[in-house]
Amino acid sequence: MKNQTIIIIGFSLSAISCGVPKSERVFVSPDLPVVQYENANGNAVPGGGTPITGLAAWNAAVDRYVPATYEGDIKPTLDQFCVSCHSGDAPKAGLDLSTLENVKAKMQGIVVNIKGKQMPPKAGDLPDDQKQLLVDFTDTLENWSRAPSNFASNLTEISSLSYNTEIAPLTDRICATCHSGATPKKGFLLDSKAQWSKSYDIALAQLTNGTMPPGMDSVRRNRLIELLKEWNTRKQP
Repeated sequence: MKNQTIIIIGFSLSAISCGVPKSERVFVSPDLPVVQYENANGNAVPGGGTPITGLAAWNAAVDRYVPATYEGDIKPTLDQFCVSCHSGDAPKAGLDLSTLENVKAKMQGIVVNIKGKQMPPKAGDLPDDQKQLLVDFTDTLENWSRAPSNFASNLTEISSLSYNTEIAPLTDRICATCHSGATPKKGFLLDSKAQWSKSYDIALAQLTNGTMPPGMDSVRRNRLIELLKEWNTRKQP
């Protein structure tokens, strides 16, 4: 299934699975109650197919819009799958993946080898959840190279975390789907910077205790929380 765009009126809180290429992302539009596909460059793509809504769309929004960092997103996966062979005085194939600079220099090769199932060894024999983790990791590596990440080691190195540019594209697709309009869920709004400033503490508490968004895994939830904390600390426009 290639180059798809979906427009659906209304929302669903249940995820509908779909064979969407990993180079494409799914998001809930901040302008209309719709779901549509977008490619890795953030542009809507033409076509048709089955929509992904609810949890699947929220997860995709985190993957696409939370800036990737070396310490938070790259190093943990490399430590799990790669550095046991690719580190030390005699790394396998002469490839040392134990430092940020080495990973940055070899990033495209890492992506090609993971996608080609050449690394890690016997990648085809891994459990399905670990196979999916590796597929997602290639997306994360490519996102790490793009703005605003720009190969950052951690969130403090990202120069701009403004509401309109970095925060709203994410929270409009995840939080405002429930926390907007005349009768927002739990009685608080999260559809503007002013409302986030007003409801930040309660929203962060709900995120931290797992109440919102419902069903999101701990890894994505923590990425979302850390981004919001850093943005709130900076008090940028």
